[in-house]
Amino acid sequence: MEAAEGCAEDGWPSLLPEPEPEPGPPPGDYPGSCGSSSPASILDVQSINPQEPEEGSCQAGPADSTGTMTTSHQPQDRYKAVWLIFFVLGLGTLLPWNFFMTATQVRPGAGRHWVPEDVSPRLLRPVSAPLGTEQNRGSNAQPLKTPQYFTNRLDLSQNMSTVTDKSSQDTETLPAPTVSAPERSSLSTIFNNVMTLCAMLPLLLFACLNSFLHQRISQSVRILGSLVAILLVFLTTAILVKVEMEPLPFFIITMIKIVLINSFGAVLQASLFGLAGVLPANYTAPIMSGQGLAGFFASVAMICAIASGSERSESAFGYFITACVVVLLAIVCYLALPRLEFYRYYVQLNLEGPSEQETKLDLIREEPRGGREESGVPAPSSLPTSKNHSIKAILKSVCGAGASCPSFLTPFSPFAISVLALSICFNFTVTIGLFPAVTAEVESSIAGTSAWKNYFISVACFLNFNVFDWLGRSLTTVCMWPDKDSYWLPVLVVARIVFIPLLLLCNVKQRYYLPSIFKHDAWFIIFMAAFAFSSGYLASLCMCFGPKKVKPAEAETAGNIMSFFLFLGLALGAVLSFLLKALV
Repeated sequence: MEAAEGCAEDGWPSLLPEPEPEPGPPPGDYPGSCGSSSPASILDVQSINPQEPEEGSCQAGPADSTGTMTTSHQPQDRYKAVWLIFFVLGLGTLLPWNFFMTATQVRPGAGRHWVPEDVSPRLLRPVSAPLGTEQNRGSNAQPLKTPQYFTNRLDLSQNMSTVTDKSSQDTETLPAPTVSAPERSSLSTIFNNVMTLCAMLPLLLFACLNSFLHQRISQSVRILGSLVAILLVFLTTAILVKVEMEPLPFFIITMIKIVLINSFGAVLQASLFGLAGVLPANYTAPIMSGQGLAGFFASVAMICAIASGSERSESAFGYFITACVVVLLAIVCYLALPRLEFYRYYVQLNLEGPSEQETKLDLIREEPRGGREESGVPAPSSLPTSKNHSIKAILKSVCGAGASCPSFLTPFSPFAISVLALSICFNFTVTIGLFPAVTAEVESSIAGTSAWKNYFISVACFLNFNVFDWLGRSLTTVCMWPDKDSYWLPVLVVARIVFIPLLLLCNVKQRYYLPSIFKHDAWFIIFMAAFAFSSGYLASLCMCFGPKKVKPAEAETAGNIMSFFLFLGLALGAVLSFLLKALV
């Protein structure tokens, strides 16, 4: 964890230069560590992770302390404030990007048709009609799918001049000219491929850079800077919804925004997982749960947009403004975090080396309380609190909290963090390989012409996945089985490969090689629920246990490593999706 830029007397991060420090080692290097501490900073050397839940067990709340620290030395998370803040931060990391992606979703538009606004239209717009009907003002209009917000703007801009020319030539023969659909532009055709490239490359690059550079750039700069940058990008995106632009500038600006969102998003997520790594294991779970809830909100927003029949630009504007509000809430929560004693205690515990703990213990025995150590300033003889931790050594780590490790253990033992890193990578490779590339192509076999046909993908695929993914992630707050040293965890992750044939054999449209065995909608809904729940639960377990595989001082670096392998799994899953889609 890196030194903050400076801090005010009330514990809030400050961007002003710090006054010249007195001789001696610097104060704690986390947001809010201003050289002051509470009695909780005097720690019992035998207590390393006092509130970490018992591994391999299910319980109704955080486990009791396994250490010997008395309650007077152990601060409590009052009102679950720290837990709730990490939940909001998890929500703030993914909800903006999920809403951005929701604005690019293709949604069914039966009964929604394209007509010109007047004889010489400046903008083609969708006109609502009841779902499942063919009513429209244009007699020659044909039902079609409402295009994505971004590609829609590219298509409309491309076709404005063409429609205007045709309408001026045919006004004498056509009393009410109509257009069935705008032609796809070249930029619209390549939009999704370029978007994937602009999203995945910065995600991997900046997650990797954060793993190496997080000790050189302060935590507050990485987290606050990323949140502010994402807020500015989404404010710009919301404003541009109301601004007419030519196709090429709009395409370039959109891709730049995608690069910025994923670059800062990678730094933000990796830094948050690293920060949660210094707390008890069950404090990584709220980040995962918050991210799962972000997907749920995005699915509900998509369904509401379908039901309301609102124009695509109006829905997109609502998505982007909502994302801005959530990011602002995340910024406020992060600024409040250093004021909480529970958070300060664990960060200070992470900063102290073994020799400093011994020095504190000696001073506790020799001096009355209220001496120098209660000021939170480390003793001059203590070791530096900031050390460079080798990523290669951490990946090979098979011991935790300074315990001695048997020589027969290898980096690929189930006791090594590398196994959890590969597990999180494999878990998301399978998940993204199938969802949504394959699962979004499944058709309802019982809908017929009913309204269920319009809502099937939004409900059975997206909402179903996000609800059970969120439930799986949230379950780790009360249940952590199997434990971090069990062979069952990597075995269960690998076992998820069974969902590949199960979902490929559902009622996927445009089949070429595989038969459709599980045609009924119920099969698809059941498979998706199990698929999503296992993905969320196992991913959350891996992210919770990863930082606990190493020494406390290396926990933040371990959290960053786990985040990188999570992003690597997303990228590999995107590549795998092309292969799986071709196999259907």
